[in-house]
Amino acid sequence: MIPVENFLTTSRILVIDDHEDSRIVAKMVLEHAGYHVTLASTGTEGLRQALLELPDLVLTDLIVPGLDGLAVAEQLRLHPATCDVRIVAVTADSRPSVREDALRAGCNEFLSKPFHIAKLRSIVLEQLLLARMYARSRIVSL
Repeated sequence: MIPVENFLTTSRILVIDDHEDSRIVAKMVLEHAGYHVTLASTGTEGLRQALLELPDLVLTDLIVPGLDGLAVAEQLRLHPATCDVRIVAVTADSRPSVREDALRAGCNEFLSKPFHIAKLRSIVLEQLLLARMYARSRIVSL
């Protein structure tokens, strides 16, 4: 089992959101929980950072300048270095069709704005645990 301290200090999260307040809140909450957080204000910038930094988790707003969040998810899934990264779609549009589009584009989870901080922390931890579990199962199967 991975010690909680090591798990937290080694997990990298990329937050893509064009609203500065949303980025700042996410960064504060996630860094307080012990994660390393990188920010991007456009989909294009976020994709570039993801390919350079290879985060463990990407939180992307669906409506951002440049590439939208769906296109970011699709591009991450196509690239060998990021095809397995966990992706959470974050949006104020909670219609079922938007959720379906996000999952179809490659997102693993969907978080509606506004959200409770506890919900954000719970989804992040869940997705990071799943990422570690899948990584371990790939190593075992080799």
